[in-house]
Amino acid sequence: MQCSQKPFILFSLTSSQDHRHMDLR
Repeated sequence: MQCSQKPFILFSLTSSQDHRHMDLR
């Protein structure tokens, strides 16, 4: 479960950053 959660959180973080980057642009 922890292993599965790790990638999930990473993906969420990347998605959030991408959205912020788009907003900034």
